[in-house]
Amino acid sequence: MSPHPVTQLLTYECSGQAVLDETTQEALLKSVSENKDKIAREQPDKLAKLSSDIELVTLEVLIERFEEMLEQKLNENKWQEFFNENPFILSMAFGYPIIKVGDQASIGGSSVAQEKRLQTF
Repeated sequence: MSPHPVTQLLTYECSGQAVLDETTQEALLKSVSENKDKIAREQPDKLAKLSSDIELVTLEVLIERFEEMLEQKLNENKWQEFFNENPFILSMAFGYPIIKVGDQASIGGSSVAQEKRLQTF
């Protein structure tokens, strides 16, 4: 069974294999965005499928990026950037909501209470 056409489109786009020009893509995105309430009321199953397809292709692209990063043996700062850009990954990995307190923990010299930012994902 082949993937849903929307899944295919998103997969191609996220992997850099554009199948629609940018103007067409923008028009499609704008149309869906402007009609999301109507679609949710009249075709909730199709909207749910689209949402699922978007999540799936996003996860596929993130897995590819994660694997590429593993091969590069990057330092902690690069990994921190990756998880800051994609905070939901940790919740998915552990199966529980994750709360992030600050960017990096310090050993000695400072405490978590001194951190200014509290982020919940």
